[in-house]
Amino acid sequence: REKTEEEEEEEEEERQKDQPLPRKILFLFFSAIYLFT
Repeated sequence: REKTEEEEEEEEEERQKDQPLPRKILFLFFSAIYLFT
């Protein structure tokens, strides 16, 4: 059971890491538009 819990924690960590990526892309996208205009 301990191994299963560790696997679930790893999956949650991966999901949390995937979430901030879109925000960074949007931030770079808006910053590019701000600099471009």
